[in-house]
Amino acid sequence: MSDDITISVNGEDGAVVSRNAGIRFVGEDALVRYDDSRDGNHGQNAPPATPGAPAGFMAFELWESGTMPEGINARLLRLGSRQQPPSSVEVPAMRDVIFTAIGGAGEDGNTGSDGQPGMDGVDGSPASREVDATPGTNGGNGGDAGLGSHGANGGDGGAIEIHVDEENTHLLLAVKWDVRGGRGGAPGRHGNPGAGGRGGHGGRGHVWNELVGYRYDCTPRCLGLPPEASTSTSLVRAGSRIGTGIGTGTTALAANLSRQMVQGPNLQAVIAQAAARWGAHRRERQHLNTARCKCAGAPADVSCVGCNPVPIHTKFERVAALDGRDGRPGASRTTPLFAGAAGQEGTATIVVRMRDGNTQEYTSKYSLELIDFDIEDENGDGIFEPGEYIYVRRIRVRNNGGMPSPTCRIPITVRPSRWLEPTESQALIPSSIGVGESVTLDDPIRVLIRASEVPPSLGSLFIEEDTLSLTAQMPWLNRELSRFEYSRTLSIQYPVELRGFDFLKTMAQGSKSRFAFELYNKGSKTLGSASPSMRTVEVCSSFPADCGALLCPTDEWANEVTHDVDNAAPRTATVLSQTIRIGRDADDHRHVDIWMGVYLEDPTHGDAQYDEAEVGKNLIQQVNLRIQISSLYNYSPQSSFLLVTSSESTRSRVRAIQNFINDNLQKEVDIWNTCLYGGFEQQLDEDEDLPTNVISRYHGKSVIFLGEPFEFFGAGRKSIAELCDPLTLAKASAQNTSYLFLGSSGIPALQKLLEMVVFPIPYSTANLTRSMPDSNKFDSREDLIESVKQNRILSDREMHVYTLTMNEKRFGLLKVSPNSEAAKLARYLRQQLPQERFLVAPVEEAINSTGTSPGNDPEDDTSGGSHDHPRLAILHGCPHELSAMATESRTATSHHLDSFERFMLIRALPVSTRIDILWTSPGPAYSEAYQYTYFSILTDINLEIQIFLHRSIWPNKIKPSKDAQSRKNFLRVHLPIFFKLLQHPSALNPSTPPEHILYLLQYAEASCMPQKKRHILRKTLMPGLQRRTHLLQILYSTISAFLAHKSYDKKGISTFHADARALHSNFHSEKRHTGKVILSQVSEVTKRSLHQYKEGHRTASTVVPRSMYCSAQQWRHRWQGVEDARARVRKETERAREQLGRMILDEEEQVELAG
Repeated sequence: MSDDITISVNGEDGAVVSRNAGIRFVGEDALVRYDDSRDGNHGQNAPPATPGAPAGFMAFELWESGTMPEGINARLLRLGSRQQPPSSVEVPAMRDVIFTAIGGAGEDGNTGSDGQPGMDGVDGSPASREVDATPGTNGGNGGDAGLGSHGANGGDGGAIEIHVDEENTHLLLAVKWDVRGGRGGAPGRHGNPGAGGRGGHGGRGHVWNELVGYRYDCTPRCLGLPPEASTSTSLVRAGSRIGTGIGTGTTALAANLSRQMVQGPNLQAVIAQAAARWGAHRRERQHLNTARCKCAGAPADVSCVGCNPVPIHTKFERVAALDGRDGRPGASRTTPLFAGAAGQEGTATIVVRMRDGNTQEYTSKYSLELIDFDIEDENGDGIFEPGEYIYVRRIRVRNNGGMPSPTCRIPITVRPSRWLEPTESQALIPSSIGVGESVTLDDPIRVLIRASEVPPSLGSLFIEEDTLSLTAQMPWLNRELSRFEYSRTLSIQYPVELRGFDFLKTMAQGSKSRFAFELYNKGSKTLGSASPSMRTVEVCSSFPADCGALLCPTDEWANEVTHDVDNAAPRTATVLSQTIRIGRDADDHRHVDIWMGVYLEDPTHGDAQYDEAEVGKNLIQQVNLRIQISSLYNYSPQSSFLLVTSSESTRSRVRAIQNFINDNLQKEVDIWNTCLYGGFEQQLDEDEDLPTNVISRYHGKSVIFLGEPFEFFGAGRKSIAELCDPLTLAKASAQNTSYLFLGSSGIPALQKLLEMVVFPIPYSTANLTRSMPDSNKFDSREDLIESVKQNRILSDREMHVYTLTMNEKRFGLLKVSPNSEAAKLARYLRQQLPQERFLVAPVEEAINSTGTSPGNDPEDDTSGGSHDHPRLAILHGCPHELSAMATESRTATSHHLDSFERFMLIRALPVSTRIDILWTSPGPAYSEAYQYTYFSILTDINLEIQIFLHRSIWPNKIKPSKDAQSRKNFLRVHLPIFFKLLQHPSALNPSTPPEHILYLLQYAEASCMPQKKRHILRKTLMPGLQRRTHLLQILYSTISAFLAHKSYDKKGISTFHADARALHSNFHSEKRHTGKVILSQVSEVTKRSLHQYKEGHRTASTVVPRSMYCSAQQWRHRWQGVEDARARVRKETERAREQLGRMILDEEEQVELAG
């Protein structure tokens, strides 16, 4: 608490005692005499630290203040201290009084002084010509470090007595004391040793040149030299040694190369020795004119006036003197220093004067702690609900202090909070609870749970949490007891809730169904109008009048219905039901809410203190059950589309698609809601044993799937692709049925579905050869290719499984690998039939027969020789002509279709339908639908040409004969869409073709031209071996024949082909790749960037781009995947139809309800 009042008899700190006593230690540096020892003085040792003084003694008595309410009067009784506290202190309300008798802190240890550094040595004097250099003197030693001192002990705590009457012990709540011993001083530290002085530098040495004498050399001018002589022997030797053109001065220089050491006063002697060594005269001679020198036969030391004197110099040196020694550093101190000990704790005594005159002494106060309490609701159902009173009972309080609690009774109340509103009731802690004793209070505390001021949120259950905590107020002081932190968390909720809704997410127009739900009573008492509590519970429902009605308990139809619950057993879910009728004129694919609410009578029901008029019903829960109204499926043979919807499909989305198909395409569309029928099956005829898949009725038409995920009859959230039978879709696609999954391209289940549709493996390879007819078995791959071509020419679009005999050995020597043979066959099929897709795998029996599994001797086979040789299985899947596409999901539902979606809807039309629109459309050629149709066919033709030419080998072996029928069959097999374009009935008459048909033919030619730089190189180097060149020739001839049939002359045909060539360029990259040019035009029409268009949709050709091979195990895994998917679809469909049969009212039940 802030601003507390402190009364103190603390001891003085040791540092204060030292300061007051004038004790001060300062380590001073002593002077060092220059002419005496140059060593530094040792550091001084620190004196011991001063301990803290002990605290004193004081005795105070406490009384309730007579001048300040809630205040305390503290009066001094006795004192034993140098400090003089006030004799009387008035402590204001809400402030504490603190008595302190803390021992003084010990002084921190002192620091020893540092040793003085030694003085530096004196430098020596330098050498000169006459004297030697002198050495430097030694540096002085550093002084030793001074010792530090230990920390001093703290002073002992003092003694405090607090006197109080027995009736005033409650005042101790505002009293605190502190009798700690003083802390010990921190240890000091030793001084630092002095550094040694630096030794003096020795004097520098001296070097100089000195003339030591002269030497005389003969010259041509010497006396007595014969006339024919030109030089003396000495001169020749000198010249031969030193070289031509070097005079006698160079000989003098040579003498300077050596250096003479000089020490002491012997300079002249050293000079004389040098002169003698060189044969020099100390002084220059005076020669007579008649004298003869050594060149005339005189002795060597004789010279004449013709001789040349040469001065001789040499170097002399006096060496440098030695440096002085550095002084050593002083010694460090390693003696450990310790902190001072803390002083002894003092004593605090509470002296209580009893009523009988005796006194009791205690060393600690009381300490009341809240241990536990119980909470009970008023009506006893165990639920704490808004508007109800609760009771806090069995409050347990324990005295953890050292003296009995005050003699006054202390009130306990509930702390107010967000949901809890205390009343005037309170509990009282009894007086004088003994030390360590606990008591349980009998008095309950009544608290009101505030009623909710706002209705419960729609769709959420009302559950709030709040904390119930208690507070105890000390009388007179009006302060809270500190150890009442214990609290309990309350979960505030209503005793009943609606749950377990079992209703149909989609209902048909004009239908009736019964949905069920649970009313769960969480409490421990029965509720309802017929229950002993007679507490009313009502479940109300409402439904929009323009959508239908609800059945009342009185068997009347209304838009608002109230169910009065008779008995809701405790902790039991009561199952209730409600019948709903959908109007026949309700909007199709409209989402509408069934509102349901629970009204509960106030918890004060039955309380005598409340009038019946004051007791009301509260809305405690409200939910919306969203259902979708859907029209019944109505098959129309004239429909070109089937639109598959779900419970999440919106009315605006469905209407936008309907309007586009009806208004723009002038075609009809049927609607099938999977959530209305529990899948895709329907019992079309009562005589049928099995229901029919609705997709089988739309062979050769278009099926559009809306891809929003939806809840499917308890199976969790599903995508539309997860409800499709892959085998059913594959069979329909073989009959030219096209699929468009709107908003589904990112769903993993769709990619798996498309893989299974392209390769719907009907059975495993384990017993493939035994269950296959002989007409599907081949011994050569050429026969297999020819059979597939004939089937395509004959319009046989069924998917088949073939087997092909595999040679066991290559060249009769090495055993072949079944997997490698499968891979080779897949590559061969890709090259020979690029528009078809095959899945090739070794037959498991074939693997055994090659020796990978023991115990399969071919001679043991009793199957009639069905597989005397190992075989390969070939599944002929859906061709690239199959139109199965998916678009990415949209971020928001729109009331209209964007350009991209309209384009994809038209592209989802079967190829024959789109070609028919281009040839016979009665509308304007530049309408949006016509333009989309044109670009969809243009994209498909370019794609099938790219597929045919992709990675084609050379030399090309796929080329027809020159006759027209051969070209026709070639186009029927390898370019089926292009073939259909030219086989339309309008193409066979001589009328002028539409302009867009001509554009398609020109772009087809341009697509066969080189699309990349490597194509140009191959065309240049190998013009007659490329498939691209051959295909261009075939199209050129076919289109020319078509134009001639359309009454084009040679010039017109030539102009047409020239325009086709103008669409392409080998040298301009923007025109070289025709496919990119077409995609750019499509992206412009669909109002999407090229990247958005390419990445915004997927097709079956991108999922399975070409023929492939797999191992027998992978074949079995794919087959099992198809079987598992079909089994899962059947199981989920059966469960959905069971729920529909249980919840939809049949005609007899509807008649009963109507009656």
